[in-house]
Amino acid sequence: MPTGQQDTRKKVRAVRGRREPSPMDTSTDGGLGERLTAGPTALTTDDAVHLQTTAGNQAVSGLLASQSEGSAKRKPGELDDTAESPKKKGRQRKYGPGRHGDKKHEQQRLKAAFGVAVTGDTHESEHAIGYEPLSQTADLPRGKSTRAKELENYAPAYQEAYERHRGHIGTGTTNEVDASGFNSHTYRDSQRKLVQEGDVSSAVQLNQLGYAFDPAFRGDDEAERIADDSYDVMVDNLHSLMYADGDDDASVDVDAVQRAEMYLARRAARTGVWPTAEEIAAAKKKFGVGA
Repeated sequence: MPTGQQDTRKKVRAVRGRREPSPMDTSTDGGLGERLTAGPTALTTDDAVHLQTTAGNQAVSGLLASQSEGSAKRKPGELDDTAESPKKKGRQRKYGPGRHGDKKHEQQRLKAAFGVAVTGDTHESEHAIGYEPLSQTADLPRGKSTRAKELENYAPAYQEAYERHRGHIGTGTTNEVDASGFNSHTYRDSQRKLVQEGDVSSAVQLNQLGYAFDPAFRGDDEAERIADDSYDVMVDNLHSLMYADGDDDASVDVDAVQRAEMYLARRAARTGVWPTAEEIAAAKKKFGVGA
């Protein structure tokens, strides 16, 4: 069985106060909290960046529930009114920051922030949860109907460096297993199961896992710094997720704990080391966890 499906993956759960065993843990009880207080530790390929527990094992094995009790059913096209609305400045932005449909505004924002052109030649819109997982149980060919277009445009997305995005397991379709242990099909099926469970954080962390084994992803080039900034904007604004459930649309809430996890997961994938206790505390403060 491929590594990503066989091994239990660690994901950033310290902000939830949970203690989960790690294959790398040398403490007597395998507590994540104790491991993090010992300082940053290098991550290996076999550890799969320790981003996933449920995604690497339970999700692929189909052990997750088919529908989260916290999910709210909606009629097709009925949008979640709990999501934050973008500030009005000039022409109103329909989709808001951190959504695929807002990519042109996001490219303009990044150009202003970094002083360089951000276009389809330098970056691409990374669907942190792909269209196929979001539409899996509905007859919604991509881009062929209003409902399909709205589902994709309201999906969380950020601007990832072009070459990194081209090489991701979720871009295109392949049966070949990548270094994370997933192929395109198992990756998408795992994301779908996690979304149905209401674990949006794990689904997004699984997306980042797909980048973690690319050596260039660990670099400090400007293209990746731009992507980091765009990713953070997506996480900051990800308060709910809409997905298709047959003829209806469902929505799951994304709380501050999940946002803190996603925020830390990007940093773990980019650096290859665990977030320190100080970094975890800073993430908790940033997102108001435990406030």
